[in-house]
Amino acid sequence: MSIPPPPPPFGSKKNAPPPAAAPPPPPPPVQQQDGAGGGKIPAKKWVTMQDTTPKVDVFNLPPCSDISRIDWSHVHHVKLSESGSGGVIFVVLQDVSSSLSSSSSSSQSVVVIKGCLEVAQLMFTTDLARALSIPVPNVRLIQYTHPEWKDIKTKLATSHSCSETVKLKIKKELKRAFFVVMEFVSGQDIDSMQNEKRAEVFNQLNTYHQMGQIIAYDLLINNYDRFPCIWANPGNPRNVIMTKQHTASSSSSFGDQLADTSKWTLWPIDHMPATIRLLDARKAYIDSVRDYLHQIYHAPSVVCPSTLKIEAMLQEYGLAPTHDQLLEVQNGVRDMVARCVSTLSPSLLQSMHDGLAGMVTVDWENHWGGGVQSINIPFMNEVLETMKEVHTTSSPI
Repeated sequence: MSIPPPPPPFGSKKNAPPPAAAPPPPPPPVQQQDGAGGGKIPAKKWVTMQDTTPKVDVFNLPPCSDISRIDWSHVHHVKLSESGSGGVIFVVLQDVSSSLSSSSSSSQSVVVIKGCLEVAQLMFTTDLARALSIPVPNVRLIQYTHPEWKDIKTKLATSHSCSETVKLKIKKELKRAFFVVMEFVSGQDIDSMQNEKRAEVFNQLNTYHQMGQIIAYDLLINNYDRFPCIWANPGNPRNVIMTKQHTASSSSSFGDQLADTSKWTLWPIDHMPATIRLLDARKAYIDSVRDYLHQIYHAPSVVCPSTLKIEAMLQEYGLAPTHDQLLEVQNGVRDMVARCVSTLSPSLLQSMHDGLAGMVTVDWENHWGGGVQSINIPFMNEVLETMKEVHTTSSPI
């Protein structure tokens, strides 16, 4: 007796579920009839159920003053990011001293929860940026072995402020052994800005200087997903949040730097290091970094081809940076290269890496350990040594 073959996979034509029955047509309208008093009885109408989920504009609320201590029982509203940043959840907290009498925005604050695969890398690059005095949101690691991990997942998944669909998405985003609580920075990326505000931001020379500083930082970690420069991509400026007023929490270490509210501040986000392990590709990258730095150090009054890619990127947004503004990008690169050379060292980078490895005592399927191992300190040291070589042997003329 032959064994019958297994049934075709569910969803194939041979084993497809029966088609859903068409919904019944709506009932015909009720004919108007004469009432007892001789008047007309109004016809019944279909009523659309309204979404009763409370609407909260999280971007007009202040940040949580201290992300190191949060009472998650005070969750008032939960919102998923509508941008391309996967795993970003905005959580509005209600001030307990005001929650009994009021739910006004004056008693609310915002914190961000981010779930992503590269948690270890995010923690490392955040510490590195802070060491270089680059404004980045503070982050705090949440581990599955800590009671807060379960508390966060429970409170967000049972919040009455979002639909069942959103709750399912939140459960999916937080179905991880590790995620981070992140400081909320109220600002806008270049895509979400109105033309007038965008023109204001990019009319300031300081904006271009900060862009150059971020480019140098990205050169160090090989983060290609922000500005084009030496990388073969059109750029992703959405990975920079711009704010005119320092709206990060008081726990931020950049208060003095951001005290001038007349200038726009650029906050880089989603800075992921990309290690190149193939020797030929690695050498090609180091050569590209060296060539770019040589160009901006030896000819400071000339906008080099890699910097012109920034101009092309901004033109897509209706902006036309001037020659002086593009030169300021290069000034910012040199400024941050000097800071990297004077601040960082192979021993410091290794110490930061070792500290990252020791943050987690109980891993989950090598998720944390794999992320730590993917951060290649020798590769980063090569880039740092290249910066030092060009900076110490070249001087603008």
